[in-house]
Amino acid sequence: MPVNSVKIYVQSSVRAYYEHSKDRSKGYNYKNETLIELYNITPEEQKQLKTIISLREKYDRNNKRRRLNRRNEDSLTPRQAKKQETINKVKSLHEQGLKQVEIANKLSITDR
Repeated sequence: MPVNSVKIYVQSSVRAYYEHSKDRSKGYNYKNETLIELYNITPEEQKQLKTIISLREKYDRNNKRRRLNRRNEDSLTPRQAKKQETINKVKSLHEQGLKQVEIANKLSITDR
């Protein structure tokens, strides 16, 4: 679809949206699914849009956001970060000359 046609359709849709929000009897009342079907918007194009997206794209965006929020600045999950912290403590105590049993008692973990 030519760029100018897309611009005209989008401007018309936005204008109609604002008219509809002021007076419910005016303007368009299309669902995203209907707009996607009318304008033949592909999934690749939806990835670049902000509002006219399918449920699949909406779920993909939410899942991506959740995956990113799940990890810290070192790209570790909370469990991985705790494990790495424990490993570092064990290494530092081992370098101080403590034995496995002493390290386990000090960190309240099993010696295996």
